[in-house]
Amino acid sequence: MIVLAIVLAALLLIALIPVGARVRYDEDGLAVAVAAGPLNIPVYPPKKKLKKRPDRRGRPKAAKEKKRREKKKPEKKPAAKKPGGLAAFRPYLDLGLGLLGRLRRKLRVKELTAVVFFGGTDAADTAIAYGRAWAALGALTAALENVFLIEKRDIRAELDYTKKKMELQLLLDVRMRIGDGVALAFWALVRFLKIQIQKKKAVQEK
Repeated sequence: MIVLAIVLAALLLIALIPVGARVRYDEDGLAVAVAAGPLNIPVYPPKKKLKKRPDRRGRPKAAKEKKRREKKKPEKKPAAKKPGGLAAFRPYLDLGLGLLGRLRRKLRVKELTAVVFFGGTDAADTAIAYGRAWAALGALTAALENVFLIEKRDIRAELDYTKKKMELQLLLDVRMRIGDGVALAFWALVRFLKIQIQKKKAVQEK
């Protein structure tokens, strides 16, 4: 019983761990990291690997072998078109919409920073674009807050005539507990299997 209680407690703690992604975009480019609790593991851009020197030995033989394999490859026949239309994809569309509806209640936006810098040589055009951006950002902020729980946000536009063109600084940190992710995956799997069973029954009844 003690071992079982320890295992259940460990699973409960794992289920409560928040995981997600941290995305940053600025003048240095795009950077993406996988977040797991307090850890951020970079995944993009990938680390540069040292280039290996090409092995020049055996090149003619390798080229002949490649040509021989290409000759033996059978010609691929065009795949037959499967019958069906939009009605066949409707169950999957409903599944996707249902998953998104549940996802937005489980996904937590830990931080959202989006700063648009307006610059350029024409001060009048820049000022007009700046005013329109504020109106658009206000509507976007309200829409995002109605859908997601945002803990920390900074969405604004800035005038900077030292910049030659419009620039964007973005930071997005989204998290979801492992338990919620597993529950959503199980929900989607059950409904996907139901769709497959219904399609199989429909084919057998024809």
